[in-house]
Amino acid sequence: MNFEDLLPDVLPYVPGCTTFVAADHILRAAREFCRRTHVWQAELTPFNTVAATASYVLAPPADSSIVRLFRVDVGDEADIDLLDEVSARANVAAGCSDRFAWLSGNSLLLNPVPDDVQAVQVHLSLKPAKTATGWPDDLGEDHAEALTYGALSTLFDMPRADWASGNDAIKNSARFEAKVARAARNRTKGRATARGRSKPKLF
Repeated sequence: MNFEDLLPDVLPYVPGCTTFVAADHILRAAREFCRRTHVWQAELTPFNTVAATASYVLAPPADSSIVRLFRVDVGDEADIDLLDEVSARANVAAGCSDRFAWLSGNSLLLNPVPDDVQAVQVHLSLKPAKTATGWPDDLGEDHAEALTYGALSTLFDMPRADWASGNDAIKNSARFEAKVARAARNRTKGRATARGRSKPKLF
């Protein structure tokens, strides 16, 4: 879905706003929505480790940015531990030999450092890149209304804009937050159901 498809739902409420500004706020809403709900998820194309190499640059789908890791399989080890970067580096510095992975920017790092070739499968969540013009159609079908509320909340909150309205900003922000909370709950329920159905767990 192209973010500009939502302009007819936004522009009538902010007279005088340009399509460029409105589209930018829709994109901001989409990025925030995905960051907080993890509704956009993907499995990357598997790749192989290289001996004595701990870091691997990941290639997310076009026009997307990585939010967080959800699952990493290395060789025969499924769903290895995932740590935040600070904890991971502290463990590495302490000489920890346990298997775990972490994300640093767009790079996946593995501990211990691989000493042979092993297949790696990565499952992660995404958000639109800063230059994106849209997101997957299925997300648009399910969450277009959330982006409308999110865009209107920040547009109404713009200082000195002719269409600025504190009350409307608050109302649309509350609607956006409700959509975020519902999507996050549904995402969590889906993950729990998937884990209950299969072993090893999906992510």
